[in-house]
Amino acid sequence: VAMGAQPAGTLTTLLQACADADQGVWTELRQALGWGYTTRKALYSQPATASVSYTSNHLSPWSNPPTRDDQVIVNDVTYTNDGGSSARMYAAPGQVISGGRMSTASPAAGGVGSYGQSYSVSVASDAQLPDLAGWKLHIGTTDQARLPGIVIDLANTDASAVFDAVLDLDLGGRLVIGSPPRRLGFEPVTQLAQALQETLWYDTLTLAIAGVPELPYQVWQLSGSSRVES
Repeated sequence: VAMGAQPAGTLTTLLQACADADQGVWTELRQALGWGYTTRKALYSQPATASVSYTSNHLSPWSNPPTRDDQVIVNDVTYTNDGGSSARMYAAPGQVISGGRMSTASPAAGGVGSYGQSYSVSVASDAQLPDLAGWKLHIGTTDQARLPGIVIDLANTDASAVFDAVLDLDLGGRLVIGSPPRRLGFEPVTQLAQALQETLWYDTLTLAIAGVPELPYQVWQLSGSSRVES
């Protein structure tokens, strides 16, 4: 995302502002001393970093069940450019988009109620604001369970086949969990790693992953160099 004039601030504050506007993943590197950044576009339709299975004993019994709480719901979004205008996108029947079950309608009317968030950015043009708000709304109205506590026991001999791939998983990486229980549907569960915790204790090595739905990052790209505007 092209940024505009930035206010005075520390280096980390300014870099965080860039990451927030782009909606990518900025983090400390695990492999070296330094910072790493994964752009939002790099998260689109990415191949799986690691694939594990419910039925192959890859997951630890300590794993938490999937949840459909409201921690990641955002169905009314406003983006304001510093010193400029703002753009609002919200999921309400008959309004900007129809959010279905995730709309701002009351639960009695088939929605989840209003979950509003406002963001301030310093982007190059006010014309960028609708796209930023639209993408945040797209992510925040995904009707899919998240897995906040995926625990993989890497000391388990059954996990030896996926050992290297699991350790290569970094923030923003795509994890595929195959052979899910029926309550999760028949398709593999795909999550993006939002947080990681690696624990080594005596003869146990576990990786705990907080996941968010990867489904909204599955996007189509139209090929071709020409562009038609109406």
